Amino acid sequence: MRELRKLGKDGMDRRVTFQQMVWFRENWYEEVSRQLRQGLAKCLAIAFENRGAVSEATITPHTLNFVKKLVSTFGIGIENINTSNSANASSAASDSLAARARATVQDPVFHMMKVQFKSDFDFAVPGSMKLQNLIVKLRKWIQILENKVKTLPKSFLIEDKCRFLSNFSMQTADVELPGEFLLPKHSHYFVCIARFMPRVDVVQKHNTAARRLFIRGHNGKIYPYLVVNDSGLGDSRKEERVLQLLRMLNSYFDKQKETARRFLQFTVPRVVAVSPHLRLIEDNPASISLLDIYKQGCQRIGIEHDQPIQRYYERLAAVQVRNLRDMFIKSRFSRVTFQQMVWFRENWYEEVSRQLRQGLAKCLAIAFENRGAVSEATITPHTLNFVKKLVSTFGIGIENINTSNSANASSAASDSLAARARATVQDPVFHMMKVQFKSDFDFAVPGSMKLQNLIVKLRKWIQILENKVKTLPKSFLIEDKCRFLSNFSMQTADVELPGEFLLPKHSHYFVCIARFMPRVDVVQKHNTAARRLFIRGHNGKIYPYLVVNDSGLGDSRKEERVLQLLRMLNSYFDKQKETARRFLQFTVPRVVAVSPHLRLIEDNPASISLLDIYKQGCQRIGIEHDQPIQRYYERLAAVQARGSQASHQVLRDILKEVQNHMVPRSLLRDWANRTFLSASDYWAFRKMFTLQLSLACFAEYVLHLTRLNPDIMYIHQDSGLISVSYYKFDVDDVTGDLDANRPVPFRLTPNIIEYLNTIGICGPLTASMIASARCLVQPKFKVQTILRAILRDEMIASHKKKQDETASSTPTDMEGELLISMVTRAVTAIMGRLNTLSTFEGADSKVGTLVAAANSHDNLCRMDPSWHPWL
Repeated sequence: MRELRKLGKDGMDRRVTFQQMVWFRENWYEEVSRQLRQGLAKCLAIAFENRGAVSEATITPHTLNFVKKLVSTFGIGIENINTSNSANASSAASDSLAARARATVQDPVFHMMKVQFKSDFDFAVPGSMKLQNLIVKLRKWIQILENKVKTLPKSFLIEDKCRFLSNFSMQTADVELPGEFLLPKHSHYFVCIARFMPRVDVVQKHNTAARRLFIRGHNGKIYPYLVVNDSGLGDSRKEERVLQLLRMLNSYFDKQKETARRFLQFTVPRVVAVSPHLRLIEDNPASISLLDIYKQGCQRIGIEHDQPIQRYYERLAAVQVRNLRDMFIKSRFSRVTFQQMVWFRENWYEEVSRQLRQGLAKCLAIAFENRGAVSEATITPHTLNFVKKLVSTFGIGIENINTSNSANASSAASDSLAARARATVQDPVFHMMKVQFKSDFDFAVPGSMKLQNLIVKLRKWIQILENKVKTLPKSFLIEDKCRFLSNFSMQTADVELPGEFLLPKHSHYFVCIARFMPRVDVVQKHNTAARRLFIRGHNGKIYPYLVVNDSGLGDSRKEERVLQLLRMLNSYFDKQKETARRFLQFTVPRVVAVSPHLRLIEDNPASISLLDIYKQGCQRIGIEHDQPIQRYYERLAAVQARGSQASHQVLRDILKEVQNHMVPRSLLRDWANRTFLSASDYWAFRKMFTLQLSLACFAEYVLHLTRLNPDIMYIHQDSGLISVSYYKFDVDDVTGDLDANRPVPFRLTPNIIEYLNTIGICGPLTASMIASARCLVQPKFKVQTILRAILRDEMIASHKKKQDETASSTPTDMEGELLISMVTRAVTAIMGRLNTLSTFEGADSKVGTLVAAANSHDNLCRMDPSWHPWL
């Protein structure tokens, strides 16, 4: 009982002794200076986090509250009082604070500084919320207060602050040195306080003006301790936990030979919390911080110690401003440069011819849908409106002007359209053709609403305009159309090649436009009369691009989504052994939308579409290229005229008749024999053609893409590569799901099989499709994630298109649950086909079944004749 009473008395004496340390708190200069340093440290941390936009970085709410609290308690220090302390502690704290408050009030400088401080940190002033502005103000006030602190005494007598500690001795109480209990030693060896030395030093350590006490132990040694204010840090307990861990690790270092012989010991100062905002820290008067060494060095060479930090952010801000300006100029020049492409729009012959081809394609699709009543099929309202609009704007092209463009774009478009309008008006043939065109497409005439009659008229006018186009020049000088592009160089602006950002490569490797070559070719590609520009890159290579009008298609974004998907799949093919060794890579042209109705498409002058090969073959054997399609509908109409419907056998007979009398099975092979006279060229081309065709077939089947028509399949004669320009996801208009109902899975028609032969089909083509499927089912590639992102955009676009077609007065967003369900079904369908192709059933693969289905005459005869199943 006596020992317990003695222990309680010692604990109380120790607590009372240490609580007297509050008399050594900072004065108001030192306290505000310390808090400003804390605020500056926070601001610099925020500045580094926002180093990507130095000039635009603003103060965080937490920092704003900190500074506002600092302004409201300037020099008072009320926040340092912890009312939860014991009565004695509160009394000592209150007395010390009252003494400091009296000294503060009597200081004439305090009131002036308080007013100025409040004025400087007024956040209602414009620009005061900028982080860099706050940092400048904090540095200014830290400098002011540090200069004030330097004028204060560097030491004082302990009896001037606390007579209790001045008179303390071992007769007063047995109190151990602060932190003695932290050391792993027996209590018999604890050192007690004999007395406090009379002098107290004021030192700048631990980012504050600390008071250094000298305590004489009962063993005669003198122990220096710092009285440190840490208000606002709030992490003292965390630091003490780490220090305690290091002390415990020291005991292990003592017991290990290799660490003991090297004297490996953490130097851990004793740290004792006197109050929530006051600590006693063991000190060594000979110690100096690395920051103080740095400050001394900066002082010797005559610079401010924070000048490098200021320079860092100044340089960042300057670079960001310059980059922003360069980006703006570059973006503006890039936009202006590409907007000049409107000068290469089609003339009125070419535009009307393109629109007529679009109308014919729509009519043929409707004819196939109504093949059960060929002679009775009529024009749909949508097609009727399209043709009427074509008649009303014959040769004018008013629908191509996009009034929503920027001022510069509108100006360029208007100027180019005005120039074309003047040329059109001066053309004597134009007025005659316009009258005849309006007469031919007069829907008040009996029978004009019949679909087959409209198809005949469209073919007639396409032929007339194509003959007219053939008489036009096949090239012109770029300066005749656009002097801006003619004079363009790298000194004008740094503009990347169109579509450079679409490729997954580092920006350092982007190719910039050095100049536009002087000659522009007029070529018939992509179902239009395109202009082929030749652009010289800064690397010296020449890159051909087509300026293509796609007014009326409206599906350009859908096509670009598929192209981007294929680019991403290419990166996976590179990483897999079986696909990499076969050089399996989708040939994806760069496509850039210049305006809603104008696109730049990367071109290969040596490429030719399968439809053009077919037309050349038909010309050699002396038939019209659309004669097989006409024959198809004539046979169907003849059968229906007899009062019966065309059976499956009739469809087979039509296909057989076309192959025997119009389009021979050897048409593609004969073209290759004429083109590649060398056996090695022929073999190399066919090998690459086979591999590329396997990828096209694979993508069409697995990704549920639209059918591969001959006019969108471009074959590169110099390499055998195949590029498909207008692939889209085949989405059902009613359900919104991917459409899987098609007679054939992909294009593998008799002409292609005849050219590749059985060995090519059963060998490289089949193996390449399997290798592609097995590559993409690898879990590490996460193909499903990419599909979900792209199909989400596809489903949203289809939903908006459906709303536009129904002319809903209140368009609504797609419900989240419905969107997730549709995307999940689509991804499941694609992954199901992918997994089917990648697995074997015994020794057989599903690919063999698909190849047989694609080549089956029973399936081919059920295809749309405009797909050219005989080719």
